[in-house]
Amino acid sequence: MHLSFWFKLIDWYFIMSPREYDIVIYGATGFTGYLTAEYLANNAAKKGMRFAIAGRSEKKLQEVKERLGLEDLSLIVADSSDEDSLQNMTRQCTVLVSTVGPYMKYGKEV
Repeated sequence: MHLSFWFKLIDWYFIMSPREYDIVIYGATGFTGYLTAEYLANNAAKKGMRFAIAGRSEKKLQEVKERLGLEDLSLIVADSSDEDSLQNMTRQCTVLVSTVGPYMKYGKEV
C-alpha cells in the first residue's frame, strides 16, 4: 500500500479517538522530552492534534510549558513509581511517547 494511505489512516484514527489527547509526552522535562514537546508545539496544531506533557514535577512541567509559550498546554503529573498516576495518564491519550530515562530504571513500569 502507498504511504499516503497510512498517513490518512493515522489522521482518521486521531480524529476518531475518544481520548482527551492524541499524544502525551511523558518525561517532557528532560532533554529529549523537551525537544519532542517543542517539535509537537511547532507541528501538531497544524495537523489538529491535541497533546499534553507529563512528568513527575508539576513545577518543572510548568517551566517547560512557559518555555514553549503554550498557555493552553495541559500538564499531567505522573510518576513511574505510582501505578495509579500512570494509569490516569495513559487513559487520557491515544499515543504515549515515553522519554523517561534511564529507561531501565524508570521506564519499565510504563
